[in-house]
Amino acid sequence: MVLNDLHRDRLLSHYGIDSNHLAIKQMVDGDMLASIDQAKARDLLDQDVPSGGILIRYPDSQNFTIRLDQPKNGDDRRQRKYLRPTGAKNELYVPPGTDILKSNEIWITEGELKALRSSIDGLPVVALSGIWNWRDGQAKDDLAGLIADLDCDWNGKSFILIYDSDIKRNHPAYPAFQRLADVLYSHGARRVKIVTLPEIKDLKKAGIDDFLNKLNGSAVSKIEGLIKISPYIVPGALGYQRFIEELKKRNENDPELSIDIELATKALILAGKEADAHGLLSSFHLTTDRQRAYISDAKHYAKSRKSDEEKDITASISQNLKYGLFRDQVNREIIKVWFEDEKGISKAEYVYSDSSRFTKWIVDQIEKSYGKTPDKCLIDRIKSSITAQFLYSQREVIVSHRFLKVDGTIFYSLNDDSNHVLQITAKGVEILSSDADKNVVFINPPQSLAQPMPDLSTPPSGLDLLFTEDLVNITDPEDQMMYKVILAASLASDGPRHIICFHGEAGAGKSSAADLIKRLLDPEKALRQKMPSSQDGRKSLFNNRDVVLLDNLTNAPEWMLNDLCLASTGGHDVDRKLYTDSDEVLIDLHKLVLITGINPVGSWRSDFIERCVVFQLKRIGIVVDETAIWQRFEELRPKLLGALINTVKEALKILPEISKTNLTRISTGSRFGEACARAMGYEPNEFMNALKNRQKSAKIQMAYTDSVSKALLLFMGGVDSFKGTYSDLHRELGYLVCDEERRMRSWPKNGAALSRKVNTIKDVLQTAGLQISEDRDQRRGIIITKTGLPKDTDASAAPQNESQVESGQETAMSIGDVSSNAMDGITEIADCNNQDAPSPSDALDAKTVFSLPSRENFVEDSNNSIIKSANIASLRPRRPAKPRHTDSSMNLSETISSNCVPNGCHDGTGRKQVGISAIAGPSAGEIEDIKGDNAGSVYSAAKTPIMLESRRAGGLDSCAACGNDFPAHLASFFHGFKGPVCRKCSVRLNTDKSAKKSHPRDDTEMLFYYGWLKRLSNEESDGLLREFESKANSSALSFKEVIPSESC
Repeated sequence: MVLNDLHRDRLLSHYGIDSNHLAIKQMVDGDMLASIDQAKARDLLDQDVPSGGILIRYPDSQNFTIRLDQPKNGDDRRQRKYLRPTGAKNELYVPPGTDILKSNEIWITEGELKALRSSIDGLPVVALSGIWNWRDGQAKDDLAGLIADLDCDWNGKSFILIYDSDIKRNHPAYPAFQRLADVLYSHGARRVKIVTLPEIKDLKKAGIDDFLNKLNGSAVSKIEGLIKISPYIVPGALGYQRFIEELKKRNENDPELSIDIELATKALILAGKEADAHGLLSSFHLTTDRQRAYISDAKHYAKSRKSDEEKDITASISQNLKYGLFRDQVNREIIKVWFEDEKGISKAEYVYSDSSRFTKWIVDQIEKSYGKTPDKCLIDRIKSSITAQFLYSQREVIVSHRFLKVDGTIFYSLNDDSNHVLQITAKGVEILSSDADKNVVFINPPQSLAQPMPDLSTPPSGLDLLFTEDLVNITDPEDQMMYKVILAASLASDGPRHIICFHGEAGAGKSSAADLIKRLLDPEKALRQKMPSSQDGRKSLFNNRDVVLLDNLTNAPEWMLNDLCLASTGGHDVDRKLYTDSDEVLIDLHKLVLITGINPVGSWRSDFIERCVVFQLKRIGIVVDETAIWQRFEELRPKLLGALINTVKEALKILPEISKTNLTRISTGSRFGEACARAMGYEPNEFMNALKNRQKSAKIQMAYTDSVSKALLLFMGGVDSFKGTYSDLHRELGYLVCDEERRMRSWPKNGAALSRKVNTIKDVLQTAGLQISEDRDQRRGIIITKTGLPKDTDASAAPQNESQVESGQETAMSIGDVSSNAMDGITEIADCNNQDAPSPSDALDAKTVFSLPSRENFVEDSNNSIIKSANIASLRPRRPAKPRHTDSSMNLSETISSNCVPNGCHDGTGRKQVGISAIAGPSAGEIEDIKGDNAGSVYSAAKTPIMLESRRAGGLDSCAACGNDFPAHLASFFHGFKGPVCRKCSVRLNTDKSAKKSHPRDDTEMLFYYGWLKRLSNEESDGLLREFESKANSSALSFKEVIPSESC
């Protein structure tokens, strides 16, 4: 290898090194100085470099440095002209011909060529390859980290440590030589000085080589003059003891002894050892006044040094961050800092100024530069100084943790060692290494994990690997489409996003399905989060991730549902900044939310349901090792991520073709979802139609699970419309629910509360077939009109059995075919034991009662004479309202007459009445049998059920006792609840938990009890009938004399 002419000229012009000088010529001949090209430099450094350069070899060593022709830009945006192999051992560069062992004074500077230039003028200059390279970068202790070339006993030699002109007291590197001075004292150095060279005109910075080159003959004398006026460095905590030991060995007649005494006194005072300082001064037989003078000067020096050091620390850190200050979209302060990894490689990172991560960086910088741990007061002063600089920082950036969309471009952070960011547009995918150039900043919390480089050769169909490799327990083709589309749309949407909910019984793979989305989009150490117990906990939950996974969420308070709605559609929460009166902190709640749980969360909030895409998973039949599943996922992750990225890229091309009308509530998410579906090969509107049907089904499910909604549906079962006040409606609905439900907090306590509740479920009721409007003719008026269910609604989405909900929760058992007149077919099955409801043909044997709201839906079963309905739904037995017109002193005829109204007048208000629980009346032949006992008069006609009910709504049948015209219903007394009452004649069937313990309380009840037993006609009822007749004969009731009033 040779030194080419270009490099010879550069050495002479830049450094004043003449290649014809004897020492330099010998170095060139021995390949100690040589020219290398870019390829050779790349091979030697094992890294990419922009050019070749000058190779500088260390004497008697394998180490070398390359001075590049073109500087390389580092990750911290600083240009590096001198490069060494990564992990190379730090050594002291001693130019050929320089013998530091024979010199009483050694000069140390930074840069091999500076030392080489100084050696030409005979100066005892040695060089470090970096200002901190006198120590091993991995060692925490300065003594342990000292390089071997300096780790020796210097036996009274003095050192001059020379900085370039740019390294002043506030420079972050200034403490490097201060700490080196302390280490040299600990190794026997006599005295140490630090010199910062002055600036030279027209030069950005000046080193000792520039002084020697520019000032020619006067340079050496000027440098020596600077050294002479520079103060000596006071030994620090590492070196003062060795310094004092050497001081005690000195001759008292030494003319420079007073300088050493002064340094030793200051060192002891700095170390907090004032008593030792007095003892040291006494040992030199100094007068009391001289001792006091030394102590006083040392104390003043210690006080000023502490103040100056704190100022230097604050100034150096603030100066280091001068060009790394930003503000995000919510005006939070962001700082760009550099952390060193285990290999000593600096990595840029963005942190918030009020984060613990930034505090850690400050502590690391102070420990690294000054060798001590700062106290809280110093850290606070540094933060205050930096905060003041933000007043002049106007650069705003858009911040996210993992992904975001800006002006049609999607950015996705891999959070790897190189800070790679994927820029996705309709034109393609570009891999960026610097994100701040695009005014987009990603702040990755410590718990965030890196993503592998995606395999961009995988087409969108690669997402089918989720199902072909059995990574997700979803087998239905439509559900698979929804899963893939919602996954892709969640990554690409910059507006409202759907909340993804996974429900199903235990062991259905709900958490795994949500985990997979989390791992693909925003992996972190803690995949699943717990719902915070208070609103304060949501700050860290929403601030530190882009995907929030709430696992096993069974219930959520109102404030949490409100936050989740804001997370879906986008919004902020405002909080007062700590220790301020008017400053505010904005919490960005716009995140992708995943929810898992056995039961639906927020099923009573229609606005929440509209934001959700629900996946109902079935239990996995064969249990598979979860570890094996995730190992397979890790193998496929690059392909899955590549397929996801390519899907988004193709969707960006298709998006302009998607109509902006006829969308769902989450308009942006559904529109981009349609684009993603088409990018995957699905037909136009296939995804949109499936999404709309899913949301309609969710509303139907809510209609049959929400207590107020279900009561309204039952109330409107036999009428076409209702007009009245909310107070009237509240009173009527109260007859349709049991006492326990009325006492629940969710049940409205008055008309005003009912008005607020109806407003929240108005759209659900509309989907279920009820149109709610305001009656402006009266205060708090309401008009309810039946419109019928949409014909394309899939009502089978209603829960199918009680295993789908918590124990005791009311659900729809079977809705069947829903049509426009479905409101007329709402039917209830009362099962007080919370067991599966029997079929109609087994109802009597199972002692179960059927509710049939209107006569139009009644049909007679010729086999068992049971009136059935095409639509049956489950409902637990209801506790009736207390009867209002019961007088135990009246016999049956008096009771009927006193409570009777003319037929067709109903209850005097024009409103008809309806009940909930009923059983079919006897057939025509059976009525004749009962009439033979003069008990058949309680039945108004054939095919009319026995009627005992007090709850209003609407209907067509008549009360058998008083003739009041409303549907006939009778609750079973075999299942442990009190029977209903007729609102007009107060007839009520009082029973206990079994038929054998039932005891009618009055004549009317006895009459109906008798009719009931006659209707059953089985062995058990025959025995009860005989028992009843025997007791009835001893009472005042004569069955043969009971005849209804003619007025009825």
